[in-house]
Amino acid sequence: MAYWLILIQRAFKRLVALGVAPYWEQPRPALMFWLVDMQLPIPLVPGDTTTKWPQLFAREGAQWAIPSHFPLLDLDDLALVSADVVNQGLMPPLVKASQRYGDGLLVRGQLSQQGDQWQLQWHLHDFDSKAAVLINGQSKGTQAQVVTQTFAAISHYLAGRYGKILPLPQAVLTVSAAQATAVTTAISASGEVSLQVDHVKSVDDLLALQGLLHQLPMVSQSSVTSMAGDTVTLSLVLKGDANGFFTALQDQQRLVPADAANRFHMQWRQP
Repeated sequence: MAYWLILIQRAFKRLVALGVAPYWEQPRPALMFWLVDMQLPIPLVPGDTTTKWPQLFAREGAQWAIPSHFPLLDLDDLALVSADVVNQGLMPPLVKASQRYGDGLLVRGQLSQQGDQWQLQWHLHDFDSKAAVLINGQSKGTQAQVVTQTFAAISHYLAGRYGKILPLPQAVLTVSAAQATAVTTAISASGEVSLQVDHVKSVDDLLALQGLLHQLPMVSQSSVTSMAGDTVTLSLVLKGDANGFFTALQDQQRLVPADAANRFHMQWRQP
């Protein structure tokens, strides 16, 4: 088992090095969102079910393995933060109000709507006494598109900030085409099954894929067994039968069927 783990690690490092992409595993800072929507009775977007934004951001954050939080907007928050504080970028009260939610980075922004189309002007801030602006961005489209665009831009920045280029290992693992495409579709007695996923084009894609699988309650374990080109084969240990696994995947927009004859052959869809 240890031998295969070493080979998998070498293959992963080779994928990163050949792609000239930074490897970013930790830290994965949480994001604290302070958003203003002037259409709301209290313009600050609350972290409850009165709007869709917290749920959409939480779901997308899980895809990127980046936790997201919205404020409770109780008396403690409202005593420090107002819509004007967010719009004007008055960071001392924002930082103070955010401290109760733990460490992370701050995202402040302004939402506007025209029909079904939304726009979010956002700013990513460091979480310290100065709270300097790290990057600014603008997202447009439906609510889901706005959320996806925002996380994609922030994740790209964080990968560059926290990631590092790994050197090619001296011993390079080669995977034959037959090994890469051979997928066992039958579930073993222990619940283990192989899942082949195409179009995994970057390390961020791979981490997002694993984050998606880890959040499914019927997946107790997930590990990479081989990689060739943009195809990844994973070993999953399922709790229960496969039907529950595929039922849960119907709600996931980024992992879709690739082969009608093999349910365990899927495709990763770019945001």
